[in-house]
Amino acid sequence: MKFTKIEIWLIALTILVFIFCLSIQFPSMHKDVKITDWVSVFINVSLALFAYKGFLLANSWKDDLTRGDGYKLALEIKDDKLHELRSLSYGFSNFEVAHAFVVGALQNKNAMNPIENKTNEQLAKENTLTIYKNIEMMKKCTRELDISFRNLNSVGWEVSETKKVKLDAVIAVINNIFPIAYPILYASQEALGLSDKYYHPDGSLMANGYNHMSRSELLATLDEHCDKFEEHVKNFGKMCSELLDEDLYVLNFFHPKKQ
Repeated sequence: MKFTKIEIWLIALTILVFIFCLSIQFPSMHKDVKITDWVSVFINVSLALFAYKGFLLANSWKDDLTRGDGYKLALEIKDDKLHELRSLSYGFSNFEVAHAFVVGALQNKNAMNPIENKTNEQLAKENTLTIYKNIEMMKKCTRELDISFRNLNSVGWEVSETKKVKLDAVIAVINNIFPIAYPILYASQEALGLSDKYYHPDGSLMANGYNHMSRSELLATLDEHCDKFEEHVKNFGKMCSELLDEDLYVLNFFHPKKQ
């Protein structure tokens, strides 16, 4: 632990002023006070000075540590979390073909697909399960990304203004996708007979928004929302590429807040 020249001069001046004040208040101090008392005073003053210096160093280390933590979080968001969000696009096609798969299963469920070597019904059910898994992955990615941004903010970092608009737009695509994705999942489950059914004590079916629909209504819902889904995500890949591929420097994405 090193003291600066200014700190050394201030310490020396403080000691001299302290001794001078004591000599004025107690003129015979040098006769009454033992050498051990002076040694004790010197040690106590030294400990107090080192404690003060340690406090200053701890504060500076805290700032350095905070900046380091912010940089690590920024790297994690840019290189991991945002690319996980981007990888969600690999499952978009499952939503877009849901209507076609369900129609195939309803028209001829036992017909074999020569490429997959599976029946239409198997393909439709597997696609519906994949849709469910994709929705859960979307929820996980957006939740973790939200936590990461809050952690980044807590250590004094923020999104750069130059990237904020593009970043918000990419995240908004996924955040706003659920009102489109869930009807595709629920209508597919209901049309394929995969939905759990719950009944009132009198034996009547509890309506959930889909189990009261006819087959034609379910297919119409699927068709409508599959088209909406395709329209909603059509620019997602391009948006991610413009955000993540054209600039690789993390400090252009995030930086410490200005004090």
